Amino acid sequence: MKTLRYFLTVCLCIGMYTLSVGQAPTATETTSKFLKKESGNSLVITVQGQPKNVRAVLTESLKSETGSKPKLILASSMTSFQGVTFNKISRDQMDYHFKVEKAGKNANNSQVTFFVSAGNNNFLTSADYPTEMRIAK
Repeated sequence: MKTLRYFLTVCLCIGMYTLSVGQAPTATETTSKFLKKESGNSLVITVQGQPKNVRAVLTESLKSETGSKPKLILASSMTSFQGVTFNKISRDQMDYHFKVEKAGKNANNSQVTFFVSAGNNNFLTSADYPTEMRIAK
């Protein structure tokens, strides 16, 4: 009986831990609207956090990693880092753009759309840049 109680307690603890941690969100590769008249290959992910906070964290992280200041494209609420080196993804100079929007009805979830471009809005795809896109995910 003692062994059964111990076993059930361990199972309960593992189940509670799994529920509390949850699964890490994963990015999906898709085509998204980039600017008003243009679409491009992108990575989309839904994360916990209000859009303004997620945007601030992403902006500060990219600013720190690239040593560059962002450019805000007001018409699309897009934040851009152009012609920068982000060594975690590629040693080449690239353009990184992202927008953060509220995901669904929950104000505490954000959808991040992330574009990586080799310049002139030539967006990277997994077919052409498998390593970079795998790392970006």
